[in-house]
Amino acid sequence: MSADHSAVASLDSTRLPVGLNVDRYITSVNKSYTERYDEFKKEDSGLFATNMNSEARWALYTFKDGEKSTKQVTYYIFNTENRHLYILSCNAIPEKFDSNRDIFDSIARSISKL
Repeated sequence: MSADHSAVASLDSTRLPVGLNVDRYITSVNKSYTERYDEFKKEDSGLFATNMNSEARWALYTFKDGEKSTKQVTYYIFNTENRHLYILSCNAIPEKFDSNRDIFDSIARSISKL
């Protein structure tokens, strides 16, 4: 039996230096993605509710890595007290993305409680 790798979630974190806000960080990430991936496109974005000590945004991207098409939602969850930014990237092949979106949102909501 082979593993189903049609959806993947990964978590990274960093401490933002004073003077660098979340919006500027996301702008720099998007620039990096544009240079790295073919047909990179930001499809949608928005805010989502978190606890009182954090702010959170999400962005939906599509891109190609060689011949492989990917749809990705990235959640940027920023703890305003300690300036810690959690970056949750959830990828799926386009045909499987919508069926996994609720799972991705649930993971992001659990991280926002940190």
